Amino acid sequence: MLIPCWDSAGQIHHLEGFPTSFKDWSRGEELSAQRREFLSAVEKVTPSSISSTRDLAVDMNLTLEVTLDDGQVLVVRQCYPSQNDDVEELWRTSKFESEVNLMQWLEQNSRIPVPSIHSVMRRGTDSPAHFIIMSKLPGQVLMNSHSLLSSLAKVFALSHLTVRNTVLELFRLDVPQRIGTTIPSNPGDGLDVRPKIGKQYSLSADRVFDTLEEYMRHLFSLKRKSKSIGDGDTDKARAYSTLTTLEDLVNVHLKSLTSPSLRRCVLMHDDLHDANILVDIHGNITGVLDWEFHSIQPAVLAVGYPAWLSYDDTNDPRFASSSVWWVVGRQESIELRRQYAMIVKVKDLEYYEALVAGLFLRSVVNWLIDEHADPGCLRLRGWMISEEALGESLTQPDQIVPAK
Repeated sequence: MLIPCWDSAGQIHHLEGFPTSFKDWSRGEELSAQRREFLSAVEKVTPSSISSTRDLAVDMNLTLEVTLDDGQVLVVRQCYPSQNDDVEELWRTSKFESEVNLMQWLEQNSRIPVPSIHSVMRRGTDSPAHFIIMSKLPGQVLMNSHSLLSSLAKVFALSHLTVRNTVLELFRLDVPQRIGTTIPSNPGDGLDVRPKIGKQYSLSADRVFDTLEEYMRHLFSLKRKSKSIGDGDTDKARAYSTLTTLEDLVNVHLKSLTSPSLRRCVLMHDDLHDANILVDIHGNITGVLDWEFHSIQPAVLAVGYPAWLSYDDTNDPRFASSSVWWVVGRQESIELRRQYAMIVKVKDLEYYEALVAGLFLRSVVNWLIDEHADPGCLRLRGWMISEEALGESLTQPDQIVPAK
């Protein structure tokens, strides 16, 4: 399916959207020994045999849509085992267990449309890998559907995302007031906190953080160790200088965030992009997927504009990696962001205040966790220079200044 995408010059192209399937299989067709072993393990916990599969995702996890002989359609998500790396295996297992627990907790404690988990299997005698079997939710991924929605439906999708389904409910759920990734509480049916699981095991935290200041110091430390800043002495020296300047600015900014409502810890989906949201033709949000990366963070970091509307920081066309594309044009993104800000301002003033107050800090975090190559932090430095010129407009969501 071709969808409109914009390049850094603002030119529109029609590119392949998120695949509806990477590979289809039906009974009678050839299977690898590894896939045959895995499907046999799945069939041990399904009510009937598997007649066909579709590979929905194949990168960090294997996600299959399976059709059974009795007509049921389910989703199976396999956690790939690590290849002889105990540290990576612990990371993979930890995010699998955390995702399972959080999805079950959200189904019991919220109205957020997460898939219902039918079965959980761990690697062992009966299974070659950890996997879960879930219900299949209706709808299409927003990445493929957004351009097909009417202007009214796009605004309705923002309203539905905030008010009825995800964002504002996450903002108000009762969660522990420490910074990290969730684990089951013991005893009880609540949540506890473990060190934050990163999108790569090398980016995970080694402890739980009590304050926003501690967490920001951790992120700066990770960036200084990141391969993205370059390997040479010159690149590292330039990067360290830029990061020190930015950290000094952040420390000053943190002193202005005095309201307890801005520092209250909030549950957030760390990967809430347009391929992890399902919508119908009217803009109703029908599913929120892929909770393996989530965290509890201060409100100023946990809130934000929808990721697919971003032309900021690492998505600013002047400084973005060459691999970045945009699924919404700049002018439309400005209008939809304005609508989003208006919606949350009416529905939850504290959310809106965190949205405004945290705009600069969230941009900094996006740069610190970005793993695209940036030797010497030259892209980051260019953004810092441009942001200084914007002045007070950094914190005004209704006055978004487009890039020149």
